[in-house]
Amino acid sequence: MLTLLATVIVQASPEALWRARLEGGGDAAVDAVRQLADARAGVPLLIEALDRPPLAAEAALALGRIEDPSALPKLLEALDGPAAHQAVFAVGQLAVANPELALQVEARLFRLLDGPLVLAAWQALGRVGGEATISAALAEDAVRPKALVAAALCLARLGQAPDARWVALLDDRDAEVRAAALYAWARTAPGVDLAPIALARGRALSLGGAELVIAARVVRRHGVPPAVRAHAVAALQTAGPHEAVALVEGLRDPAVSRNVVLSFARRVAAGAPLVSPDFHAALAALASPADPEVLEALAALPAGTPPERRRRDALVCAAATQPETLDAACAGASRVERAVALMGAPAAGQGELPEATRRDAVVAPWLRDPLPTRRMAALEHTSDLAVVRGALADSDRPVVATACTRLAELAGNSPELGEVVLGRALEALAAGDDEAAIDCLKAAKALGALLKDRVPPSGLAVSRAAGLPLRSPPLPPAPRPAPGSAAPKEWVVETEVGDLTLRLDSEAAPSTVRHLSALACAGRYAGLRFHRVVPDFVVQTGDPRGDGWGGLSATIPCENNDRPFTSGAVGMALAGKDTGASQWFITHTAHPHLGGTYTNFGAVVDGFATLDRLAVGDAILRIRGACPR
Repeated sequence: MLTLLATVIVQASPEALWRARLEGGGDAAVDAVRQLADARAGVPLLIEALDRPPLAAEAALALGRIEDPSALPKLLEALDGPAAHQAVFAVGQLAVANPELALQVEARLFRLLDGPLVLAAWQALGRVGGEATISAALAEDAVRPKALVAAALCLARLGQAPDARWVALLDDRDAEVRAAALYAWARTAPGVDLAPIALARGRALSLGGAELVIAARVVRRHGVPPAVRAHAVAALQTAGPHEAVALVEGLRDPAVSRNVVLSFARRVAAGAPLVSPDFHAALAALASPADPEVLEALAALPAGTPPERRRRDALVCAAATQPETLDAACAGASRVERAVALMGAPAAGQGELPEATRRDAVVAPWLRDPLPTRRMAALEHTSDLAVVRGALADSDRPVVATACTRLAELAGNSPELGEVVLGRALEALAAGDDEAAIDCLKAAKALGALLKDRVPPSGLAVSRAAGLPLRSPPLPPAPRPAPGSAAPKEWVVETEVGDLTLRLDSEAAPSTVRHLSALACAGRYAGLRFHRVVPDFVVQTGDPRGDGWGGLSATIPCENNDRPFTSGAVGMALAGKDTGASQWFITHTAHPHLGGTYTNFGAVVDGFATLDRLAVGDAILRIRGACPR
């Protein structure tokens, strides 16, 4: 009711009333700016507010979130005003949403590189810059680490490989410079010249700390040539949990010593932090299939580990090494455990797997399982085109979306199948399921179906799938806090494996903090599981369905801000812009490319050991501190 009332007020209030609220000053004026931003309305009034110092910063952020290109001239003027830092961020947001503005914005941001806004300018250039940004970053001396991160983001967006100059930077005395150079390698697509990459990897794997985390991404992305295997083995002996996972996954090489595998497995058994079931599956995959010593070492988890956790990890190991034994191994397991086990198995075409026909026979019974999560996992592992096409008739829309995506992977160019998939996309769109519609429309396009004039030119799903310019739709703002109440400042998230203390930022993302805290205060997260754990990336929860496809019927607007996504950052999970509902994630390590796209609303301040231990299927017991005081 409060949300509906706020929407009516925003839509019905005359301009004079909003102007009076803004000119009145104080907290009420700031709240009015935020309401207009949430409702994606009032652009002319917000442009005027840029000239009022008390409101200028909030108005700049609001205009960046609304992404209306008409605000660009005034925001460029604001770069010389009291809200310059926020204006730089907003200018970058406008250029991301409106690519036709990119060159104009890039040129203006270059003029800020000699002044006090240099760091903010480099961060914005990382999201909107082009080849000129990369050249400037490589020539930059004063703030080289930030410049290099900006250049790395540009390289990833442009599909451009780092050149020999980046290899030389791996010898820089500044650890932040070396880490930024490694980040560029990790974010570049495979298939580039292997000679400089081999050199970079050889040096990177002899490093430590934050650099090793990034080096692990390079290894996982590009493989490990024999010349750097010794460095890799040395790194494995000292790696922390996140680096270890990524390095082990990248070292799937029969020439790697089996003793290294066993040593690592025994570290886990002796109490090393458990990152996720994928960790154990990766270790098991390094050894020969059904290696009894490795399986025994992985099964011998610490005595304090809950029995269901030990069983789940053992199932994943079985999935990785002996896919044909899955049904027998999972005889006494719960549905969640069986689904996790299957999802932990190497996907089709990866690792040591039985031939396709044998694998299809193994997963066939799983395609008829009552649990949608398990059917989705099975579709990702089968190569039987007829079976996947049959899944388009599934009663569960996320299963249908998975089938659409898998068809595009298996069939290549097939306009006839594209037409079938397009039909499923239109059904999802009519039902209001944007996420399923996005996946099916992308698959239909990949299969060769013609989308132009076949679907209504509106809606988030159509815009994203067809590559049309995306404008943020007006969305209802979150309910405002009751008079005299204070927004929660910290959550204590109690989980099966320990507590996490999250410090929330109600200034950077007030609507997001209010919305999620209201859910937590009502007990909506108690019993929900962490359905996604990606080592060296994120853990994610908040889905009542339990597989990443669930949420709420209503969504909230994004509150993009310039908080960095460093280790332990807490962000709002999305299916596309302004689709946040109930899911949120925590980053294991730094990921600069998430900034400006996902709402960053807090950070872990205590419980990093718990964050390292979280695995798929671990549950939230309750969240303390979420209710307004």
